[in-house]
Amino acid sequence: MCRRRAFLQTVLVIGLLIDVRKCSGQLYRSESAEVGRRARNYDGRVQQQPAHELGFGYYYQGDIMLPAPQSQDRLSIAEEHASTVWPNAIVPYYITPNSFTPSEVGIIERAMNVFHAKTCVRFVPRTPQTPHYFQITNRPAGCYASIGRAQDNSQNVMNLQAPACLSGGTPMHEMMHVLGFLHEVSRPDRDEYIYVNRSALEPRYQSKFPFRVQYCFRLVTHLRL
Repeated sequence: MCRRRAFLQTVLVIGLLIDVRKCSGQLYRSESAEVGRRARNYDGRVQQQPAHELGFGYYYQGDIMLPAPQSQDRLSIAEEHASTVWPNAIVPYYITPNSFTPSEVGIIERAMNVFHAKTCVRFVPRTPQTPHYFQITNRPAGCYASIGRAQDNSQNVMNLQAPACLSGGTPMHEMMHVLGFLHEVSRPDRDEYIYVNRSALEPRYQSKFPFRVQYCFRLVTHLRL
């Protein structure tokens, strides 16, 4: 079992390195005003896709902000790369002042409470002594998050453009990225569990990102294709 686990972790890390290097010449590292426009016009009552899928073509896999080239320390959450992990499952956060209304902050906190109730993860407000934390912002750039923990706090960001990105499961979806999780449907063994009609896919939905653990159809990071 231990050998199999180590092998899977090696496959994960190699796959992540290869895939990110393929994207090194693309964008995925800066905010998009176009995604902000899409989020501003988003109406979940009539649009089938969730708000965190509005960034395809601008953010990696629609809602992931890749690390800057000098911060390739958080490509996975494998144990060999401890700097990408939030120690002891404690994740300090900082909500930028005057960004959200009290009711919007309540939505974010309720999403955090779901993790508190069902996992060992604990989101806690940062203190002046907190060395690493992630920022929760409400910039006109749609929904996106960084992956895992970086040494540079400026790259630990989750943007939730209100009100679009506060609807449905989007806050929890983005928090999963902050914890280090990638999209379930981009795993290399995906086709063993679901059928994807590739002829119906637009080019913006074609990207892949390896992630090999037990497949979960109900995972919040399972995109709607």
